[in-house]
Parts: sequence; C-alpha cells; structure tokens
Amino acid sequence: MDFKILIFCGVKQSPNDPSFLEWKAEVETAFKMWRIPPEHRVELLLRYLGGEAKRELLVSRRKKTLSDVFQYLEGIYGGQIELTALLSKFYARTQVASETMRSYALSLQELASLRPKPNIRLA
Repeated sequence: MDFKILIFCGVKQSPNDPSFLEWKAEVETAFKMWRIPPEHRVELLLRYLGGEAKRELLVSRRKKTLSDVFQYLEGIYGGQIELTALLSKFYARTQVASETMRSYALSLQELASLRPKPNIRLA
C-alpha cells in the first residue's frame, strides 16, 4: 500500500497545506503501517518537515523521541488561539480564485471547529 505524507512547513501558506494536527495524524498512521522502529522515527520524521518547522526542530534539543518532537512542535504550531483571533480569521477568510466551493467550505468548517484558549481570569 502506497502512503504519502505531506511535508509540514509550519504556518499554512496555502489552503492545501496540512495543519499540524492533520500532519501529525498522517505521520502516526504511516509509521504504524510501515512498522518503523521507535529508534528510527525521529530521523525519518525530519524527511517530512520543511521550512520553518524543520529549522525549529534542528535547533531544538528536544528531539529524543517522536513524542518529544510532537509535543515541541504542537507548542509552536498546534496550540489553541484566542477567541478574538479565531473569529477574526473566520470572518476574514475569503475564497481564493482557484479554490473550489467545497474546498472553501471545508476551510470554513475547519476554522469553526478550532477550540479557542480558555479564558484566564486574574484575581
């Protein structure tokens, strides 16, 4: 079975770029299907990173296990955002000329499904 993992570069630059959580799910599925031994997973993972995300990992000392890598990258790219920023992104999202209606609708659904950071109250 052929299974291709998209390259994760960090911040989405086009509607086709995977989010961190989509990419992470792809990697985990592929590594299970391919039966990659735990000691080889981090090095193989580097092949599926590019741009800023790869640079972040290369300068980090937190790359001993796949779990460490995912936790580190999730802190940068997979975190929750403020409600106001989330609403702003949702309402500012417009359909790109080359984007299908279905792709645009999915993009809006993805934005609507994101969880905002919980409100933190200072006493």
